[in-house]
Amino acid sequence: MAVSRCRFDLKTGRVDLAKTTGFYQVKPTGAWLPRTSWRYSAARHPSPVAASLGSSTFASVPTLSKLFRTDFARETPFDPDWVQVSEADEKAGLTCSTAKLLRTGAEWTVPSADARDRLSRAMLAAGENLFVVTPRGTLTIHRVADGQKLGEMKLDLVAWDCLAAANGNLYVSTADGKVLCLGAR
Repeated sequence: MAVSRCRFDLKTGRVDLAKTTGFYQVKPTGAWLPRTSWRYSAARHPSPVAASLGSSTFASVPTLSKLFRTDFARETPFDPDWVQVSEADEKAGLTCSTAKLLRTGAEWTVPSADARDRLSRAMLAAGENLFVVTPRGTLTIHRVADGQKLGEMKLDLVAWDCLAAANGNLYVSTADGKVLCLGAR
């Protein structure tokens, strides 16, 4: 079971994450996620959102306007070089924590609507789809396997980190306190 990006053991209730500097490792799958994306507000020091599914981590690099998927083996150790920013990285726009994940190698990259001053509002990987709410409030759907854009839908103003999925439905919370249920009828 998962709540937000935290995985819980249903029998013991224990959270199964390991914290290492600015990253967490989801132990059962080996996926590494930037800890800075785990906040519940865009008001202070916003950072790109990220999501995981199995051993895959999905994120964007706003300075490059790229959405990407990185895969990890369960035994992948934390690499302290991920958090170092070289002069070459700085010039290439690879300064945020998600950019450091991109440096580990991407399975795929596709254009994103993120920019240095406009970050996506939410990201959720569920089943075979990656759902992203763009800075302008458009819900985009990408295929997990290759990043191909499958569709999009304009939404009203949404809350920060506003997506959840259950029983084949996608739930979206809005800034005015509503919860929308999107799913097959």
